[in-house]
Amino acid sequence: MPNFASYTVKLEPLEEGGFMVTVPVLPGCFSYGENQATALANASEAIGLHVEGLIQHGQPVPRETEHHQITAIIQVPLKASA
Repeated sequence: MPNFASYTVKLEPLEEGGFMVTVPVLPGCFSYGENQATALANASEAIGLHVEGLIQHGQPVPRETEHHQITAIIQVPLKASA
């Protein structure tokens, strides 16, 4: 059975479009996506590869020691006002 870890990520909208994703507890682990969903999917892959590399090199895998508040942007349609 696979072992899982959770990581807080930071999404930053870029002026030229898209989102940069960083993982504060994993320095050097970052990703990009044209929209939030793609950015998060790419970040998941980047985290997996980053952690795999740490394990292969015999380095410790950082884990978050507490649950962090996760901030997200949710878009909702607005009805035209009368």
